[in-house]
Amino acid sequence: MGRLVQKSIKGGKENHCSYSGGLAINTGIELENKRDEELIKDFVDNDDERAFNILLKKYENIVYGLAYRILGNHCLSEEVMQEVFLILTTKLSTFREEAKFSTWLYRVVVNVCYLYKKTEYKHNTNLRLDQDINGDGNSQFIDYLQDNRSSSHYEESRSSEIVEMVERELKNLPEKYRVVFVLRDVEGLTNPEVSKVLGISLAAVKSRILRARKFLKSRLQNKLK
Repeated sequence: MGRLVQKSIKGGKENHCSYSGGLAINTGIELENKRDEELIKDFVDNDDERAFNILLKKYENIVYGLAYRILGNHCLSEEVMQEVFLILTTKLSTFREEAKFSTWLYRVVVNVCYLYKKTEYKHNTNLRLDQDINGDGNSQFIDYLQDNRSSSHYEESRSSEIVEMVERELKNLPEKYRVVFVLRDVEGLTNPEVSKVLGISLAAVKSRILRARKFLKSRLQNKLK
């Protein structure tokens, strides 16, 4: 793959790291409008490197964003992103179209994050919900907190002070609730998609997201008055 994916999980830690996006890749214009499934087929069946480049270009920020919101560390998230795309070079042939590619990819990312936390990740870090990693700059949970509130208070919820309150409390969530919360209310997946990504029942997803929301809302409600 040459320049596509050069970096896998390593034990060393960098002191400073900030992902700016935009890996150096070369894509064919004629492939730009193809569906994910068609690109996967081109890569798996024909070893078309350009098709893989299109997928990388499309999903690199999404993969990095999810990893960052789970791990809360720029350097580790960049390494996870590199590892995920390295895995894809050998595992794309196992993808089946019964599920959306994006859902399948989320599961790979979460699994790599779990592996990384077990083997490498030993630092206490803060999640940053105000990082515009995926380009949307929004958190669905902020909307959830502001249900039935005035528009002026809704505007206030966008302030960095409120976001920082959410961040401080979010890191206190047990991991199994935090991952569901990040996928559902930060990344915007549906309950069935979260179920597929994590390999848990739909009932478990609903239960965990409810517990996560109640926990965070109870910790924040006095501060949001």
